[in-house]
Amino acid sequence: MSKLPPVAVCTVCGKYGHAINSACTSRDHRGKPCKGVFGSALNNTDWMPCADCDGAGCDSCQSSGHVYVRNVPAHLRRRET
Repeated sequence: MSKLPPVAVCTVCGKYGHAINSACTSRDHRGKPCKGVFGSALNNTDWMPCADCDGAGCDSCQSSGHVYVRNVPAHLRRRET
């Protein structure tokens, strides 16, 4: 059973989240907080099931089971096999 996709993506670091317009909780490699906010990613076309883990959750999809593809041209999106 696959998970529901996240509803937001950080505008700076790309972390996936579930709270639109809230501050990102990520930290950089020096421990400094990210200055981004979570932007809306509610469209069905914003997400694809992760091909690496079949939607179960892995590092490639930030354990969400989905990858954010809004800004990836359709011909470059990795297809599920």
